Amino acid sequence: MAQALLTHTQAVKRTCIGAVLVALVLCGGCLWPSDITERQEFGYSPTIDRSLVTPNPDSIVELTSLITDFSVTGAIADLDTELENLEFHWYLGYLEWTQPKPPDFTGYQAIRLNACAFQEELSPPGSIHTLELIVSDGPITFDREQGRTIQGGYTYLSWTLRSQVVCQ
Repeated sequence: MAQALLTHTQAVKRTCIGAVLVALVLCGGCLWPSDITERQEFGYSPTIDRSLVTPNPDSIVELTSLITDFSVTGAIADLDTELENLEFHWYLGYLEWTQPKPPDFTGYQAIRLNACAFQEELSPPGSIHTLELIVSDGPITFDREQGRTIQGGYTYLSWTLRSQVVCQ
């Protein structure tokens, strides 16, 4: 009888050890954590101090001379991107255009807009048009079918223009 009890006790021990091993295998993911991929933190988007923008974007800009200067120099800030690494894309008449059009100027904080060089976008004289500036800390891509895609933080500024220039 002692022999039978000893055999039974050993069988119970083996069963318990087996159950513990099976539990460890099944719960192994909890005991050995997998690699953790941390989310990439989003950076700060560029900002524009509208009081430093010329001409004032809050009123209609009357284009009365051949050349008009537009500038955001000194008005742009980005807490985590150097100014020389920002993308500057200027669009004249993008909203009025019937299909997506590429930017008219890229890479500049200031432009000189020659009204006669953009007769198609600014016609007829006296009509209202939009000049847009997108400043991004990531790439801005252009596709003829999809239009513009901004792949980073960005800020947007627009001017309402009325051309009074008659070109020969």
